[in-house]
Amino acid sequence: MEEIFVCPMPDPWNHIYQALKVAWQVNPKGKNGPPIPLILGGWNFSGDYEKKAVWEATIRWAEDMDLDQLIPELTYEQSYFVSSMQSYSCPSEYWNYHPREKPEKAAIEIALEKLKLSWLLIAGEELAQITIPLCFTGKKSRRLLVFAEYSIKPPWGTWTQIVPEHRGKEFLQFRKNINKTIAPLEVDHIDFIQIDIAGKIHENTI
Repeated sequence: MEEIFVCPMPDPWNHIYQALKVAWQVNPKGKNGPPIPLILGGWNFSGDYEKKAVWEATIRWAEDMDLDQLIPELTYEQSYFVSSMQSYSCPSEYWNYHPREKPEKAAIEIALEKLKLSWLLIAGEELAQITIPLCFTGKKSRRLLVFAEYSIKPPWGTWTQIVPEHRGKEFLQFRKNINKTIAPLEVDHIDFIQIDIAGKIHENTI
């Protein structure tokens, strides 16, 4: 069976990211920095499709910045291959197994796929670089579990609270965009999973 290239392995991906970041800091050209690689916790809390999407976004970013020469040709050992692409599966501890009235499982899967495909438009360029929608949870699937890069703060304040002067506008728009995308489904809460450099999980809800 033919193997499918997904992205670099974590160590070479991080080396590439650091090289791109340094070059961007020297001459940002008015643009945001390179996409944050899915390494450390991001590697464990993402599927093959998410990894491939972020890596391809990194290549496009480097080409737009005329920095693609900083991306070396990867050896087999530096590359992550799979026999078939797999999506991230939400850990069982995040699911509530009480009977649900709605929505159906198929509708939930379709809604999650819509979020993943439209995440850049939903979250915006900066936020999309540091977050990944993972799955719906709760009795009626009205909670969205999202991985968030621990070292970077969201535009509304922190991952645990909304800064008063922001009045929650950024977060409310973020949730509005999510609900618009998955309609007629809707989420009431967003749970952020944060993973620090030591691999410790921090779960917060807004």
